[in-house]
Amino acid sequence: MPRKPHSHGRSEIWSNEVFLSLWPKIQSQTAKRMRCARKRAGLSQEELSERAGLHCKNVQRMERGSTNPTLATLLAYACACGCELTDLLGDPPSRKGGAK
Repeated sequence: MPRKPHSHGRSEIWSNEVFLSLWPKIQSQTAKRMRCARKRAGLSQEELSERAGLHCKNVQRMERGSTNPTLATLLAYACACGCELTDLLGDPPSRKGGAK
């Protein structure tokens, strides 16, 4: 049975089991936010890749959710879109439907 999250002020530390059960949802939501941020900025994937210094294939993979971008890559992506890193990461998913 997974451990319950530890409360530390406003944040919570999740057990590995809970985090791993939520990872596909986190990855999918992040990919959707990235695609929406790029489109709001009026950029094609090619334009964004040039601005961010990323390979276009990597941008495509990130927006499909088929790769795990590093924090530095997410920051470059956000800067190229003119948004904040938190806009791409969003709020943590709820545990509903995940591991209990």
